[in-house]
Amino acid sequence: MAFFPACIFSQDGVAIADHVQVWMTFFRLGNTDRWDGSFLAPVTTPLTQPTYRIRLADGREGTMTHIMTQISGDNITVYFAGEGPALAGGPIPHLRRSPETVCQESRRLRERSHQLLGHIKHLLHETEQRSKAIKTRSDKARARFDHPE
Repeated sequence: MAFFPACIFSQDGVAIADHVQVWMTFFRLGNTDRWDGSFLAPVTTPLTQPTYRIRLADGREGTMTHIMTQISGDNITVYFAGEGPALAGGPIPHLRRSPETVCQESRRLRERSHQLLGHIKHLLHETEQRSKAIKTRSDKARARFDHPE
C-alpha cells in the first residue's frame, strides 16, 4: 500500500476533499488494472454520490466506485475501489513486476505472516496465563474477605 496526496471531486467538478492523504493499492485482475484505497475526511464532507473523481498529486486521475464510509470520531473514513489504466498506469515501478519477483515477495510475506501469527499466539497464551493468575489471586482475596480468620 502506498501513500499519495490527492484531491477528491464530485462528478460535476466540485472539490469535495482537497489535499487528503490517500492510501492505495494497485493490482491487475485478468487484463484490467484495478486499485483501491482509503482516506480520512471531516464528518461534514458530503459524500452522497455513487462515484467521485480522484486526482493524485502527480496528475493521475480516475473514478472512485464501490464507496463505503465509516465514522471515526470527528472524521469519516472513506474506502473505495476503481479500475482502469488512467490511475494505475502511472509511473510507479512496483506495478510492473516480473512473476518471479511477485512469487518471491509473496513467499516473503507468507513467511512474515507465519512469524507474526506465532508471535500473536504466544502473546495470547501469555495473556491467558496472566488472566488465570489474576483470577486465582482474586478468588483467594475474595475467600479471605468472605471468611476472615
